[in-house]
Amino acid sequence: MAESRIEMELARHARRIGPILQELVPRRGPAFLGEPAWYHLDTGGKRIRSALCLLTVEALGGDSEKALYFAAAVELLHNMLLVHDDI
Repeated sequence: MAESRIEMELARHARRIGPILQELVPRRGPAFLGEPAWYHLDTGGKRIRSALCLLTVEALGGDSEKALYFAAAVELLHNMLLVHDDI
């Protein structure tokens, strides 16, 4: 089955978040920080919340490039809340 336009747009924006997450949470940083964070970030999430942030910015006429760090922060907060909930 072919992807819908919304699925393609969500995937496109989700891919933009990866490099920002790598910058904010370096894999080669202190093991006690990077390993647990990437253990969860690498679980195959679709980054839908960050992608929705970027789509919303564009829908409102903004520049999604300027919102990349905010969208990454939303993704990190979401993942932190999932881990916190599991604990």
